[in-house]
Amino acid sequence: MRRGFTLMEILMGMALLALILVVALCVLQWALLGSNRQQAQTRAAFLAQEQMEVLCATDEPQSGQGTLGNGFAWKAEVTPAEDFLQLVVRVKGPAGAVYTLATDRRKNIQSLVFRSQEKVFQTAEDIPEPVALGEGVGSDFCISPDGQQLAYVATYEGRPQIFLRRLHSSDAPQLFVHHPEGAEEPRFSPDGAQLAFTSQVNGVSQVFVYTIARRSFRNVSNNSHQENSPGWFPDAKTLLVCRDGSSIVKLLADGGEQVLVAESGGWNAAPSTDGKSLVFMSSRDGNPEIYSLNLASQKLSRLTDNPAYDTAPQLKGQRILFQSNRDGVQRLYSMNLDGSELTAVTPDQVAEAPQWTR
Repeated sequence: MRRGFTLMEILMGMALLALILVVALCVLQWALLGSNRQQAQTRAAFLAQEQMEVLCATDEPQSGQGTLGNGFAWKAEVTPAEDFLQLVVRVKGPAGAVYTLATDRRKNIQSLVFRSQEKVFQTAEDIPEPVALGEGVGSDFCISPDGQQLAYVATYEGRPQIFLRRLHSSDAPQLFVHHPEGAEEPRFSPDGAQLAFTSQVNGVSQVFVYTIARRSFRNVSNNSHQENSPGWFPDAKTLLVCRDGSSIVKLLADGGEQVLVAESGGWNAAPSTDGKSLVFMSSRDGNPEIYSLNLASQKLSRLTDNPAYDTAPQLKGQRILFQSNRDGVQRLYSMNLDGSELTAVTPDQVAEAPQWTR
């Protein structure tokens, strides 16, 4: 005859089962905790790398700190050494995650932005990995002097208009400049208080200036010439424009003007950040090449001599940034003001619309 379990045996079995369940739950809890910690650690490493890339691509990196959402926070320490900077980025997150990155960088590098495949990137002459700033952007764009905002052209109600997007933010872009005939070629003034752009007046391209605080614009060309490619001099009052596809003209704050280069086939003119010289593209010798003009001595110098198309020059200090298809595809290059030390800035990436950042 088979005997059933006694009460004591049942109680002992239940106690043993409870003990097994407690141990299993503890193991599961530790496994989940370890998984969460590992995920947080991986995320912290990724965020630290992102912050370091931004720091390396900045003209004058500064120490600072901030939050990154979802419980993550970053802190950057910049320590000057003899001829380089020591950069340390530390990211902390949930579950005790901490990740630290450290590197050295030259003190004086030139930071720049460019467009590639409808994305805007930031990089520097000696930084191999560009940082993506925004996507869905055409070649008509500019970055604000503080590096925090992107002005770009997009179609609105059938015409090109200028939109503004905050970088490193999830905020939606906003319509910034709306002109009845459309607005193109945005260029922030060096102080960030104004934006130059071009629009049509009776079928003629004119340069306008939008005053951001007053939210109003005015025609600073106000003539019958076709004027494009506006650029600002350092005083944030004087503009450089290309007239009728050939001349380069300085528009003065008092309404006057000064022809700097006459009948040159000049285009894409850009003044230096000190206002003492300018660079431009010209086909005066039969092929698009880069030229420089010393405004004091009026010395004109041809800087490139290549059968390819060298265009869109930008000048900052003693370095010129430009785009060229000399390798068969459109890439960015930089060189000294005398044409020496030619450097491929984007050797592995198709790029256009280069701009130095201030």
